[in-house]
Amino acid sequence: MKFSIYLSMGKSFWVTIYEIPIKESIERIAKYGYDGIEIMPEDPNKVNINEIKEIIKKKNLEVAAIGSGQVYTYHHLSFIHPNKEIREKAIKKVNECIDFARKIDSKIVIIGLVKGKIEGGISLDKAWENLIECIKKCGEYAEKYDIKLAIEPDNRYETDIVNNADEALKLIKEVNLKSVKLMLDTFHMNIEEVSFYQTIKNASKELIHFHVADSNRCAPGMGHINFKEIMDALKEINYNGFIGIEVLPKPNADEAARISIEYLKKLL
Repeated sequence: MKFSIYLSMGKSFWVTIYEIPIKESIERIAKYGYDGIEIMPEDPNKVNINEIKEIIKKKNLEVAAIGSGQVYTYHHLSFIHPNKEIREKAIKKVNECIDFARKIDSKIVIIGLVKGKIEGGISLDKAWENLIECIKKCGEYAEKYDIKLAIEPDNRYETDIVNNADEALKLIKEVNLKSVKLMLDTFHMNIEEVSFYQTIKNASKELIHFHVADSNRCAPGMGHINFKEIMDALKEINYNGFIGIEVLPKPNADEAARISIEYLKKLL
């Protein structure tokens, strides 16, 4: 297993550990022993990709995944919006994230909050239909470049569709594309799942990415989640992807980055 950490590019609209230029962030996290970074660009078309790739290579890091959350949090677009034009714009933006992943040598684009929230009086069945249609279109685009879409179940307070692993696995089965797989996040699992261990075991065939944060969104070990149970389950299924740290910068960014990786490596 390898370890990555979420970094911001531009203004952050989600949980990113550093609110500083990404070059400086990379310099800092490299010294703690991370293997990779995750990026959620505000606008992928405005990123100096060569500059970022140069420092990533210099620090012997990988780009573990690209986030698409800004499509919802910044651009206010989603896959289940009742307006077809809004959905088409969301597809276009996610495809831009796929292009960005390809150019920066990442193989995963995370599909989380871009799923959206049900609004405009549409039914859950119609929202599900819209979601399938949008993910199929993005998944077909991703397949052209050997990119995987990692469907992330988000807790009920952030979205009201695909909140747990079973629902995500149902979605993946219905989409039926090799490019559409699963990621799990311990923060959301703590709210929505009955068992960390059993959920990981049940999801083993589709799981390609894994996020960690403790129950309070702080570094592992600072809340009440049993990370030994989680790491044991990941070892049992021979998970060899990235474990992505997505935590609040508490007590400060540097300490959160250091505590997270040290705590988890001890469990391995």
